[in-house]
Amino acid sequence: MIELIYISDTPNTLDQSTIFEILNSSHAKNKLNDLTGHLYYDGNSFLQIIEGEENAVRSLYEKIKIDPRHTNVETLYENEINERAFEGWEMAFKELERSTVQNSMVMFNKLKQNSKRHIPNFGAGLFGLFKDSIS
Repeated sequence: MIELIYISDTPNTLDQSTIFEILNSSHAKNKLNDLTGHLYYDGNSFLQIIEGEENAVRSLYEKIKIDPRHTNVETLYENEINERAFEGWEMAFKELERSTVQNSMVMFNKLKQNSKRHIPNFGAGLFGLFKDSIS
């Protein structure tokens, strides 16, 4: 299994009904493909953690990269995992303040510059960083 974390911009701010459609579609497809994860949205960008078997994660990610609702798609982290951080969550979702996502990008950029090492359950750690912002 792998976890993959990416960020992307949205060309236009998405309204609640569009977000709801994305989530409904994601729940069904992710359940079918045994994918779990968490989606964050701040009105301008998505940050998503996807967990599952490598082929299923990569297949979904390739679709995301060509989806017109996503631009500037960037992989932030990818690695093997032994267990899921989001077991049973076909697609958890939370809207975040823009500053929370921007602050997380500072952390990711430092990580990318300083290390390519494996960080076990990095997605779970990222979720922990956002807990205060989403409770």
